[in-house]
Amino acid sequence: MTAANVDDYETRYRLLVENSNDMMVIYGRDGVCRYISPACRTMMGREPGEFLGRSGYELVHPEDLDLVRQNHRRVLETSEAQTFRCRVRQRTGTYVWTETSARLVPSASAESEGEIIAVCRDVSNQVQAEEELRRALDYSKQLIDTAMEAERKLRLSDQILQRVPALVIVSDSDGKIAYIAPSVKQLLGYEPDELLGDGWWNLLYSRTEERQQGRDLITRMARGEIPVAEIPDERSLSHRNGETRWILCHDAIGPGGMVIRVGQDITERKNLEQQLRQAQKMEAVGRLTGGIAHDFNNMLTAINGYSELILKNLGESHPMRRDIEEIRKAGDRAAHLTRQLLAFSRKQVLMPKVFGLNEVLADIDELIRRLFREDIELVTFLQPGLGLVRADPGQIEQVILNLVINARDAMPHGGKLVILTADVSVDKADASKHPGMLPGAYVLLALSDTGCGMDADTLAHIFEPFFTTKGIGKGTGLGLSTAYGIIKQSGGYIYAASEPGKGATFEVYLPEVENAVGGEAAATS
Repeated sequence: MTAANVDDYETRYRLLVENSNDMMVIYGRDGVCRYISPACRTMMGREPGEFLGRSGYELVHPEDLDLVRQNHRRVLETSEAQTFRCRVRQRTGTYVWTETSARLVPSASAESEGEIIAVCRDVSNQVQAEEELRRALDYSKQLIDTAMEAERKLRLSDQILQRVPALVIVSDSDGKIAYIAPSVKQLLGYEPDELLGDGWWNLLYSRTEERQQGRDLITRMARGEIPVAEIPDERSLSHRNGETRWILCHDAIGPGGMVIRVGQDITERKNLEQQLRQAQKMEAVGRLTGGIAHDFNNMLTAINGYSELILKNLGESHPMRRDIEEIRKAGDRAAHLTRQLLAFSRKQVLMPKVFGLNEVLADIDELIRRLFREDIELVTFLQPGLGLVRADPGQIEQVILNLVINARDAMPHGGKLVILTADVSVDKADASKHPGMLPGAYVLLALSDTGCGMDADTLAHIFEPFFTTKGIGKGTGLGLSTAYGIIKQSGGYIYAASEPGKGATFEVYLPEVENAVGGEAAATS
């Protein structure tokens, strides 16, 4: 990879960090700040340089110091992400509430023990809203305590809770749901009446043990057998349409052993965190793979070179010639494997040109159709006048063929593959859904099949080297990782979406070339 490519890659990630509203901080294991993003000006009223070389504890509210130190130790001891809230002091002397998610990132260097990366968000308004909500709930409990009739108690409570834009649930000491706020319709797709009584457990939990565990937790909490958690916890619930929704839950005990649960939808935040972790993992794997491939390639150069020299000095009938030829063949296969690894790590030499994707698809149309059986239908929607891209045409052909072969293998009993090209404009909102992606004009190549599909766990690993769902001897696990490296090195992005039984869609975004004059560009590495 050239210095220009490295700078371009780092510039994209720096733009992502420096333009985020969240404050991102890098600490050493000793808690000393090594980097802080410009968002500290807005959140703290301070310049980034004021924090460098200082302990992260200095600005923490004295009452929150023990909590922060405890989570710091957990991050170091478990290497697992820790999320907590604390108050930090602004330049004006006032305190703001922040929600911090911190995790230990191991270093690729043996000389370093890793760093702690923390993402801090100002949640002062949220804390204030939660406090107001708690006051509203306290007032609701007072009304219930003073009301003479159970019907009147619920009606008075309903008048307050219907105005709360959050998931509010009241359950009795037997774990049955007595009240659900109307907001459940928007959050989970159910009418409140459907979830009363045992409906909550029966509809939102598919397994009997999950239902029983949920009810047991509520029952024991209502009876005082376990304390109500002071820190809100995150729980996953199933939407009516099958999607998973993440809810941040706060619990409180009401009169008569009733448990009041207030939940906030944090699904979008969880999805963004997952995408960021995946991007960081792929970057780390890419660096490791590139280093190994380069070292391996150096050794192969010697093996293949000496093999050729020996063969030149051996006669055709020499008893050792066949053995040396096998060594050379093995070296050639290993060299091919190395090239695929270098493609994934974006360190392969490319020969970019300005061209149109439609022309590439036309050139390999007959080859694609030969790859398919008669029970697979190929449908194309190619936008006329499609914008041009700058990439290595041969490598883009390899990407397309890899995706086509995967689609074919995912349809053992036949199906349909749709190939689409289009000019698309990605705005800031669309780009924010994919960490690292920049807004702009792109040429889209999309392939959608009607095959067996993939679950979420498989989808999270498909671009990793040597990961394959095919049987032994049927795949190396390098096809998609090679495609990933080629597209990233070409300045583009590749994403996949799939569900079991619903096929899969791969989308490739390549930057559109403006004012292209054609001609071959210089080779890059």
